[in-house]
Amino acid sequence: IDSENNEFIYINTDGGTYISHDQLQTVKNISMQNHNIGQFYSVYSHRTNSNYIFAGSQDQGYQLCNTNSGEGTAAFTQILSGDYGHLVSGDGGNSLWMVYPGFAAYYPSATGSPYDSYWWEFECSGQFWIPPLMPHPIAPNICYLGGGTTTSGTHIFEIIYSMGTVITNEQSYNFSGNTAATAISAMAFSPINPDYRYVMNGNGEFFRSTNGGNTWSMTSAFDGPDGNYLYGAAIVPSKETLGVVYVAGSGYSNPPVYKSTNNGQNFSQISSGMPSTMVYEMVATPEDRYLFAATDAGPYVYISTQNQWYDLAQNQAPDQTYWTVDFDLNTETVRFGTYGRGIWDFKITSGLTDITNVESELLHIYPNPASDIINIEGFNGPGYIYTIYGKKVKEISLGTNNISELSPGLYIIKTEKQQLKFVKAE
Repeated sequence: IDSENNEFIYINTDGGTYISHDQLQTVKNISMQNHNIGQFYSVYSHRTNSNYIFAGSQDQGYQLCNTNSGEGTAAFTQILSGDYGHLVSGDGGNSLWMVYPGFAAYYPSATGSPYDSYWWEFECSGQFWIPPLMPHPIAPNICYLGGGTTTSGTHIFEIIYSMGTVITNEQSYNFSGNTAATAISAMAFSPINPDYRYVMNGNGEFFRSTNGGNTWSMTSAFDGPDGNYLYGAAIVPSKETLGVVYVAGSGYSNPPVYKSTNNGQNFSQISSGMPSTMVYEMVATPEDRYLFAATDAGPYVYISTQNQWYDLAQNQAPDQTYWTVDFDLNTETVRFGTYGRGIWDFKITSGLTDITNVESELLHIYPNPASDIINIEGFNGPGYIYTIYGKKVKEISLGTNNISELSPGLYIIKTEKQQLKFVKAE
């Protein structure tokens, strides 16, 4: 009963909370905007504009925040209802791929026209309920889905968007391995050399390619972590050292996390400090200093210099299943999605900052876009150029810098105090 003695009713469903003022003759979903709580499968932070956060959830659908300030509670708007996961992007979040149990969706302008999408309905079977996606290294209109098959075996599907149409190619290699696995649990490529690609099937068998997926080799005598039947597992190639690869998944009858230093030819467990749990997703910071994991047991961080995992919640974050984790290089924020208590940010801090130095450092780069030469002014060093995937590719100095060796695309110049983005032209 409200303050004027009128009866109203709340109805809670797996698609949100509704309200009725006329004894259920009509209802209104009041969960369509300003979401703070949800069961989140996937979170993706725009790589150059931290105002934008994309999220996929159970029943509350695909959600968008475009007003994230980094302070207080951020508001999300539901773009599309349903169950969405494995949000990926080949251009830092300007466009977006995601998957629903039954189709993959592409948003060509995720920030400019957030409701415009194109779908490919699955033509395969045997895949996980929400199968993994991997973006194409250089073509944002292409991504890869881990099947499933249309005939026999377990295959990758290349999904291509072009001029309002989505088409697919079923790739030939069979990832069912020696265990007749029916699904692919995880896929990834190296941000250092995208020709180095990795796949793990649902039974923990690991595959590697050094020629962009034209041929594959399976790691013998490695029984890695199985994937979650609903969502899969995790592969994280190093941003610092080519051939270093981390894998994770179900850790209830074996270690949850493994590391390879020889491009997946063999693995060693790195699970000290982590309980027996399911690891859904991991993300590494540049230089591999920290590795963050979203798990059934909560949020964890691996400090490489100590070879040790630590509980990141420390009785401050919710006691929940943590399903997804992402890293926002712009703000050095680790973004965790929980399965019931919304999205939580962990801010990496490096101590007090000299305010005088901050005020005197006004980073300026020109021209932008640049071709072979870029001029940099206004920083005290050191400074580096990163890809949108967080890979450090070049050290910079004051004045003129030769960038002719960089591939065309979007990059971030980051110093101790500031960062700016620029475009390397053809």
